[in-house]
Amino acid sequence: MKFIIILLSLVINAASFSYAKEFELHNSISKDGKIWGLYSNSTYKRGFFFKILEASLYIDIEHKAAYQFPSAVPIVLKLQYYRDIRAEKLVRAGQDILQDLYSPKLLDLYFKELALVENAMQSVKKGDFYELYYYPSQGIEIWWKDNLAVKVEGDDFAKLYLSIWLGDHEKTRSLKNDLLKIN
Repeated sequence: MKFIIILLSLVINAASFSYAKEFELHNSISKDGKIWGLYSNSTYKRGFFFKILEASLYIDIEHKAAYQFPSAVPIVLKLQYYRDIRAEKLVRAGQDILQDLYSPKLLDLYFKELALVENAMQSVKKGDFYELYYYPSQGIEIWWKDNLAVKVEGDDFAKLYLSIWLGDHEKTRSLKNDLLKIN
């Protein structure tokens, strides 16, 4: 029994070490002359070992105060994947969370915008990333591996879509708390 516990401990330590420095974390990112500084990052997992993605939240460096979601501060949410995931599965996961958070009536108001985003989704392979640029009063741009995938105007839609990761859903609450530095 003692041997099994020691062996399990070694496996756990090896597994956590192998993911420790898998993706490079940048202190800032820039696009079109604008600079965002790293605010926080977190790993989204299913279960204890099954890492899905690394999420990093960047805030416009002109806004140094603590960030609260939603607010009128430009942000970038970078999602880098540990696993291969089909586009259909990514879309379904987002739909499930949004359906839990919002009424069908509200989601129907954003049917066209959601369809644009869902149609732009690509299957991911390990290391691939999406960057979601939120511009207050303008909307959201979703970049897929440094290429603009879709741009959707509308502040309300942008906040609704970002709530998949930054909203109060039980599946992503821990991720949200880490990204927004909520204890």
